[in-house]
Amino acid sequence: MYTDKYGVEFSDNLEILYKCPKNFKGAYIIPEGVKQISGGFWYDKRGYHYGAFEENQFIETIVIPSSVTEIGDGAFFGTRSLKHIYVDGANKNFCSKDGILYNKEKTELIWCPQQYFGPLNIDRSVRNISYSIGNAMIDSICVADGNKHYTIKDDILYDKKLTTLVACPKLKYGVIEIPMGIKNIKSCAFKNCLALKTVIIPDSVLYIGSKAFFGCSALENVKLPNAKTIIGHHCFERCTALPEITIPPYVHFEEGGS
Repeated sequence: MYTDKYGVEFSDNLEILYKCPKNFKGAYIIPEGVKQISGGFWYDKRGYHYGAFEENQFIETIVIPSSVTEIGDGAFFGTRSLKHIYVDGANKNFCSKDGILYNKEKTELIWCPQQYFGPLNIDRSVRNISYSIGNAMIDSICVADGNKHYTIKDDILYDKKLTTLVACPKLKYGVIEIPMGIKNIKSCAFKNCLALKTVIIPDSVLYIGSKAFFGCSALENVKLPNAKTIIGHHCFERCTALPEITIPPYVHFEEGGS
């Protein structure tokens, strides 16, 4: 194990970035030569470990060098102050645009920083979007003409087949009635939509992801589907204006759901 002057931990050969301290502030430039940024929840002889930047509350910018070939799932979970991710233009596996992380071909939007503000433009090349965009402070979403995988309906982002609700802009207000036919609401889809008052969820919805309505502090009414719907953990946490929810008989929460 090697630790640099900032307290960032690497493998002995400096090819794996294991962990950046949770109290690191500002910008961190990952050294050239690093090939892997650890992610998720992993285990070795020293015990359990989390993503490389997971739960860092203060880091604002991360610069990824040309040498990185692998970024683990969960590498950036909980980076509440993160504004930008930049990638060296010579990197053959990843790229960035407007501080957002993509794979090189820009077919996958990998991570949108939580402190990303403003409009999000989905290029026609994008085929897959991480649920992470639900964490960002996006005020509007646009999908480029010719994109075959995503569409906008009433300002909300859906998959092209209109079976999955991906994300709602944070400035959306008032009443939202989700269209019949939607089967899934992605994790964090409505997170921190502070002006949302009422949500009507149709009977077609079978899964509502974790933290889907987390922090919707103005939310007063929720109509849940009368179906065998599963609700993910912390779904309605910090919905401080929500007095109660009527739970239909077939709806149930995952462990940790609320």
